[in-house]
Amino acid sequence: MVGHRCVAFVFLPHVLLIFHSSLRFSILFLDSLRMHRKMHVAKMVMQWLNFEWNRRMKDVEDFIKSPFTRDAIQLVSPKG
Repeated sequence: MVGHRCVAFVFLPHVLLIFHSSLRFSILFLDSLRMHRKMHVAKMVMQWLNFEWNRRMKDVEDFIKSPFTRDAIQLVSPKG
């Protein structure tokens, strides 16, 4: 099928972390035709997030380098 796309939403609950320390970053992966590997898409999204984080935080003292890891992010993919 030509032109099929998947969608990945990234949820960064930084405001909610004040109230619920157990919340994690989440990636909601939507691919109705199941044509894409969700772990590959998640890896690409995490690489981009880490690149942008490191680029923007480079002048901040003692910043956490590359905080977006598989342990820190929950990958959610609805079934059905």
